[in-house]
Amino acid sequence: LFRKMVQLIKDAKNMICLQSFLIQDTEIIDALLEAKQNRGVRVFVMDSAEARLKDSGFEEDEHFTTTEYKKMLTGKFKNNFVHRQANNLHAKFILTDPKTNPKGYIFTGNFNEKPFFENPELAVELNKNQAEELFKIFVYHFWEQTTDEQTEFEQFDKVKPANKFEFPKLNGILLTSPNTKKSNLKTTLISAINRTNKEIIFSTFGFDVTHELSKLILEKLKSGVKVKVFCRPREKTIQGNIEILAENGAEVYAHDSIHAKSIMIDKKEAYVFSANFEAHGLNNGFETGVKLNDKQLADLLKIFENWKNTFPYLFINALQISKTDKYFSFDSSKRLNANEITKEERKSNHKLIRRVEDLKN
Repeated sequence: LFRKMVQLIKDAKNMICLQSFLIQDTEIIDALLEAKQNRGVRVFVMDSAEARLKDSGFEEDEHFTTTEYKKMLTGKFKNNFVHRQANNLHAKFILTDPKTNPKGYIFTGNFNEKPFFENPELAVELNKNQAEELFKIFVYHFWEQTTDEQTEFEQFDKVKPANKFEFPKLNGILLTSPNTKKSNLKTTLISAINRTNKEIIFSTFGFDVTHELSKLILEKLKSGVKVKVFCRPREKTIQGNIEILAENGAEVYAHDSIHAKSIMIDKKEAYVFSANFEAHGLNNGFETGVKLNDKQLADLLKIFENWKNTFPYLFINALQISKTDKYFSFDSSKRLNANEITKEERKSNHKLIRRVEDLKN
């Protein structure tokens, strides 16, 4: 994917539009710089990093470094790219030559190094109509919804809406927009889940069981629909959220670095998108997604099968001590630690439970 995106940039003739929540200095940025300086390609970038630098940290990417980001802005972005930001821009995609030869990808990862080389992520190559539509979405949000623009100096200036661009008609792109009346991502996914008869498979970084979409998945699970989940073993995601699904029979596979967001219904329809299964993403912010065609759906099904066979963790709601050799639990730092099962613990598993104290022990 990384090589394909670099080549896409190298082939661009007129314009490149890039949107990401976070951006890191990689070969992609060098390719953008070469396109601008050597071929006169116009480069437009939207992200959220500068607007969020005051935050205590970036939960999505612990490798994001403020110092390196600011160095990139000064050394490569300044006087080369038209660069705007807002705090709620979470979508990830790239488009090239959208007016003449539209091509692009929607991505679930940030344009940092780790999502391309370590994380289980997903991307969808856009067809001509999808790329053209996503460009109109980009133009509207770039000029009407951003709050800051990088200057020729080492700072961002506040900007106001241009009040010149209308919201485009949505046909092939799923969207959560700050213009919430136009959003169609959540309603599309809810409709798909309502059509489920046999199985729901989904992947996510974040999951809130109280969100209406998550509640609907839980209802389907309780009604007999099979649910399979691919997620990260974060305490925030698991405890009180994914574990509720596991308690009701869902299969839960976990990987330390998964960040992909997707859902498949009865192996008949599937979607890839940038939003987590939470209000921030499905209800508000700026997120994008697409419905997969038959070939893409078949590819995703193969990916799910691969994840099932290779992910290192299986979340078990309850299991006898005698049936396991090792378990993982969250420590005070919110990370997973391995715990070996001792012979004494195995032996105590056979004790009769006569009192509440025995049960607790």
